[in-house]
Amino acid sequence: MIAQSDKYMSEAAAEIYRMNADEIIKEQCRAREDYYRHERHMKKRLEEAEQRATVAEQEIQDAKQETQAALQRITELEALLKQANENQK
Repeated sequence: MIAQSDKYMSEAAAEIYRMNADEIIKEQCRAREDYYRHERHMKKRLEEAEQRATVAEQEIQDAKQETQAALQRITELEALLKQANENQK
C-alpha cells in the first residue's frame, strides 16, 4: 500500500523485485550449468568404463586362446608320453 501511494517507495519496490528476479535467473542458470557439467562428467566416466570393459574382454579372449593352446599342447605331450611308454614295453 505504501509503495502504491509513494512514488519513491514504488520505484524502490520495483528495483528490489528486479534484483531478486535477476538472482533467481542467475541461480537457474547456475543450476543448468551444474547439470550439464555433471552430465558431461558422467558421460566421460561411462566412455572410460566402456573402454576398460572392451580392453578386459579382449584380455579374456586372449587368455582363453592361450589356455586352449596350452591344453592342446598338453594333450599332444600326453599322447607322445603314452606312445613312448608303449614303445618301451
